[in-house]
Amino acid sequence: MKNVLSGFIVLSLMFGMYLTSACSGDDDPNNSESDTDTDTDTDTDTDTDTDTDTEIVWDFYENFDEFNAGDYIVASAGAPWECWSDPPLPEEDAQISDAMALSKPNSLYIVDNNDVMLMLNYESGHYLIEFDMFIEEGKTGYYNFQQLFDSAGTGVWGLSAYFYSGGVGNFQVGDAGEAIGFEFQDGEWFTCSHEIDIDGDLATVTIAGTEIYSWAWSMAQGGNPPGNLDGIDFYGMPDPPGAGQYFDNVRIREL
Repeated sequence: MKNVLSGFIVLSLMFGMYLTSACSGDDDPNNSESDTDTDTDTDTDTDTDTDTDTEIVWDFYENFDEFNAGDYIVASAGAPWECWSDPPLPEEDAQISDAMALSKPNSLYIVDNNDVMLMLNYESGHYLIEFDMFIEEGKTGYYNFQQLFDSAGTGVWGLSAYFYSGGVGNFQVGDAGEAIGFEFQDGEWFTCSHEIDIDGDLATVTIAGTEIYSWAWSMAQGGNPPGNLDGIDFYGMPDPPGAGQYFDNVRIREL
């Protein structure tokens, strides 16, 4: 009886040790099977999509693609396009071309004596005005902004930009101010950007990614704000001869 009781006690102790080992886990660091994964995944997806549609809405956008190559812009489109002279001189209206375009298929091609106005007639406000420009290699280019437009040539030039063969240009406030030099790449498209705040009397021009000049917009009108902005003149200046310039994506929005 004593031996039986002793055996029962030994079995009880062994069973207790087994239960203790099973409940506490194996202390052997090499036994990967007994390593219980207690790592709870609390990583929630907090990556919020903040990419919103920031596409710019333009108040005016002309890429010339609704016309046919060979069409004349003033004759085909009418207002707000018009020739400089009234009545127009024979060479003033400019043609749509599919020979070169940033947004295909068309652009506006300006050669010697072409002279077309995009009429704006702004007397107040704050505007961003941009267009893309391409000067043919060996050719010249030009445009100006008319503060007070007069087809007789007695109005007020707000600014003038001259592009010469070889990728150098001059910018002027008005049409006879100090010449401010800049560079561009002929044979390639570049952007001309103009921020004109009539109410705040401030203008800034950026050409080919470089800010050229900032000034009081009313300066050309004698410094009496607010200044006007009657229109943009796309002109094939024949002095020196050899104008060859394309304009595309003419766009305007009020800021």
